[in-house]
Parts: sequence; C-alpha cells; structure tokens
Amino acid sequence: MNLGPYWEDPLANNVIPSVILPLISIFSFMFYPEKSDTAVIVGIIASSVLVAASVITKVKNLQYYLNWRFGVMLLFIDSTMIFLALTISRAYGKFLPSILLLLLMLIAIVLSHKFAERFLDELHSPKTKLGKMIILIGFIGSGGGAMIGYISTQTIGAHIAAPIIFIVALIVVGFIHARFQLVAIEKKYEAFDR
Repeated sequence: MNLGPYWEDPLANNVIPSVILPLISIFSFMFYPEKSDTAVIVGIIASSVLVAASVITKVKNLQYYLNWRFGVMLLFIDSTMIFLALTISRAYGKFLPSILLLLLMLIAIVLSHKFAERFLDELHSPKTKLGKMIILIGFIGSGGGAMIGYISTQTIGAHIAAPIIFIVALIVVGFIHARFQLVAIEKKYEAFDR
C-alpha cells in the first residue's frame, strides 16, 4: 500500500482530525429536528466506526500512505454527505428528499470517476463557465460560506437552504473522488499535486 515517500507531506496529519465533519453530520442526524431513538442507535454505530478508522489510521501511521489517506477521506466525506441527506430527510418528515439527494451524490461520484482528469483540469485552470463558478465559490472561503449559510437559513429557511448547500458540497465530493480515481486506482501519482 505504500505509494512512495510521502512521509514529509504536512497535509498527511489532517486526515485524522477530519473525522469531526461526519461526527457533526451524525450529531445533526440524531437530534434534528427532534431526538429519535433509531437515529441515535444508528448514529452511535456510525460514529464508532468512523472514530475507529481515525484511531487505526493514527496508531498505525497509515495517514502517510496515499491510498489509505484518500480512502479514509472518502469514508469521512461520503459519510458526512449521507448523514446530511438523512438529516434533511428528517427535517422534511419524508424519505424522498434523501433518496433524491443521495441519487445526485451517486451521479456526482460516477461522473467524477469517469471524467477524473477533465474534472481536475477544469478545477485547476477553468475554461468553462461552470469551472469559473466553482473557483468563485472556492474564493468565498469557509467563513464566507458559513455566513451565506446562516443568512440563507434565516431568510429562505433551512428546508430550502439545506438541499442547496448539499448540492454545492457535491463539488468537494467530486473533487476528492476524482483525485482518488487518478492517484489510487489509475496510479497517476502526478495527479496528487494538482
């Protein structure tokens, strides 16, 4: 599983604390809009699996292996998105929204694996209007994104803002899956630096 000398990569240790993303999403799933015993049981099991993956990664120093690092990041990001979709579904009181959002997520994953090089090239040097819009969203940053999220939930409501935020977050899912496709599956290690 060792893909080369990535021991000096300062980003390698960022994999371990990134377990906080799915844990926040799971916590929301368990307690929003109200506590549900089934959601709490599912949330505790999922949280245990994710924390175990993070602990195993740290104890065995697996974060320095590129395939493992991407695999764990996929686990964390995909878990975040799945539980976010389930939280949105619980907020609506119906299961249909989560099915539609998870279907969109599946389409984003399939397209990012199928067109991985093109996707990363578009993010690196955008040529289309969509690529330029994605870069513009990236320039907003996390603070700006949090402010936009807060304002949108206060003005248009969480029922409308949450699915929109989910769809925008699919860009991150596609980005990570495209890199995983090129680096871990196709063994194009130069794509790691894109």
